[in-house]
Amino acid sequence: MKLWLTAQELAGLPGLPGTDRNIRSLADREGWRRKAASGTRGYLFHISSIPAEAKAALVLKAEKERIAAQLPAIQTDKTGEKLPKLEHLKDWQREKMEARLIVLAELKRLEKRMDQQEAMHMLIEWAATGDLPEPVQSAVKAALGKTRQDGPLLSVSTLLRWRREAERGPAALAPLGVDGCQIPDWAPIFLKFYQRPTKPTLTAAYHQMLQELPAGNSRPSISQVRRFEARMGRVEIMRGRMGARALKNIRGHSVRDFSDLQPGDVYIADGHTFDAEVAHPAHGRPFRPEITTVLDVAKRRCVGFSIALSESSFAVADALRNAVETAGIPAIFYTDGGSGYINDRMLNQTSGLMARLGITHKKSLPYNAQAKGVVERFHASVWIPAARQLESYVGKEMDKQAAQNIFKLTRKEVKTQGSAVSLPTWQEFMAGLTAAMRAYNDRPHSALGKIRDPETGKMRHLSPNEAWAKAIEEGFKPLEVSQEDAQDLFRPYQECMVHRCQVTLFRNTYYNAALEQFHSDKRQKVLVGYDIHDPSQVWVRNPAGQLICVAKLDANKHPYFPKSVVELATERRERERLRRLEAKRSEILAEAEGLKAITAREPTEAEQAAAARQLEKMGLDTVGLLTGQPETERPLFAGPMGDRDRGLWILEHPEQATPADMEWFNQKTLSVNFRLMVGLEQDDEESSESNESTG
Repeated sequence: MKLWLTAQELAGLPGLPGTDRNIRSLADREGWRRKAASGTRGYLFHISSIPAEAKAALVLKAEKERIAAQLPAIQTDKTGEKLPKLEHLKDWQREKMEARLIVLAELKRLEKRMDQQEAMHMLIEWAATGDLPEPVQSAVKAALGKTRQDGPLLSVSTLLRWRREAERGPAALAPLGVDGCQIPDWAPIFLKFYQRPTKPTLTAAYHQMLQELPAGNSRPSISQVRRFEARMGRVEIMRGRMGARALKNIRGHSVRDFSDLQPGDVYIADGHTFDAEVAHPAHGRPFRPEITTVLDVAKRRCVGFSIALSESSFAVADALRNAVETAGIPAIFYTDGGSGYINDRMLNQTSGLMARLGITHKKSLPYNAQAKGVVERFHASVWIPAARQLESYVGKEMDKQAAQNIFKLTRKEVKTQGSAVSLPTWQEFMAGLTAAMRAYNDRPHSALGKIRDPETGKMRHLSPNEAWAKAIEEGFKPLEVSQEDAQDLFRPYQECMVHRCQVTLFRNTYYNAALEQFHSDKRQKVLVGYDIHDPSQVWVRNPAGQLICVAKLDANKHPYFPKSVVELATERRERERLRRLEAKRSEILAEAEGLKAITAREPTEAEQAAAARQLEKMGLDTVGLLTGQPETERPLFAGPMGDRDRGLWILEHPEQATPADMEWFNQKTLSVNFRLMVGLEQDDEESSESNESTG
């Protein structure tokens, strides 16, 4: 709706004068907001300045124009009169139009033998007596829609009117119907309640409309509202009830033609969270793994997939590695904009996997799943049916009661046995998905060409494997990589600085004397490749990609326990969980000591039992807490120095230490810092001082 209007557009609206001159006078008196109209000497007035009644009329007019755009279009003839378009005529309108054309054709034939008046009178007389040819007689009845027996079916005025209308065009002979194409005044009010994302029923919106209808407006019946709703376009009537993304499913779309593609031209990849729970490979608890699938668009062949604990760039790289090793390097890698695909490890111009393989990466539009319909269809026809074969299926089709029973069973198994033993193991899950992928590649695909089945003799579609083999027979050669090259190509690389023949990656330090000439004083960076599962060595290359050396972990000092990328992440997560647990423990102990100081009494047995249960739920040590045991028997090790105190106590009281204490102590002594704290080892400064004193 326009916000700036001329005086002519405002004239005659409810609550406003009927002429543009009086509109301008009213605007001057009331100080309406205005601006100069371009190309004229007049002014435009802002809609906020006009009375509310006139503003409501403008809103109603704009809504009616919007609605009218979705109804059957009306064409006009040279005189400006409205005519319905032939393609928008209903069957009964088209039948009357064609019948009237037949009657006029018969009249024109009679006028060749006599004048116009005689021809019309003769046609009227023969129509009344039934002497016209059968097709024309039937057309007369259909054209009029009358069955009167007390008078002539035709008249001179009717024939003259039909002749005038026929000169404007055949569509002028078709009746417009009862309501024509007019928009009722109640339509915008109805749509205001009907076009909502909550998708109210038509009946509910109708009753709300009746409460909002202004006084004096006609109240339509619900049948009238239903007919109006049926006349509107389906996309427009659903606008507001559906968002822009959902409307894509009912709007027009373009279909991509892949007939000119060769195998390996385009690989498409997408992630899919498996729709069933399986046992986690590390701890055995229920979880849903992430599957990254790579398909060849031309032959619809699944060329590779990767199964990971969650979506990540490593999972995508592993899926692409699998695809390249089995089917060759693609020209284009087509994905969405997820973080697993759009990251420095994949797209870096120097060290990124795409650049090193020579692949062009293409990204689909966001919130446009239709663009990846090839792989989405694969998910629906392979991975989802595979998940539905398991009792732990969690899709929307799963019976809620059965799903709840499985959920309770697996969680009970975790509590009692430590893992969900009734769920498929990680190995079983991987074997099942591999079998499902192979079965898909051997199954006929409707998007591929047809052949005659050698066993049945019937025509059927090619399978992806058959289409791939046929392309190879016709001369297609995959761009393959050797096993040695593949191992290096799929190593992730990062740019690092060199400091005194060392590079630091993920808090691990790698050394090789060959890096001496690449010291960071020259501001040179090198590319460091690593294996996410083996932190013992890295591959260092110069900016041009040439291998400099293989640097070993801590090669220039005594070895300590290296941690891989996965182990570092796990340790960090465990350390944060233990820190939060220790903070909660300290809070509970502080509250217990505070209550002791306030009440100045010993806790009752019930209070001791309640405190012990609370600590047991949190997995804390309850020995020595609120039990009245002397500190010499078993002190409580809490606070930031708890590890040191526990270690000293074990050294002083080895006979009271439990097997768990000894296992904990042996693990802790692997740390240099811990050995220094409990006095098992001296630092360099202390040892040098002692040597000087003895000397």
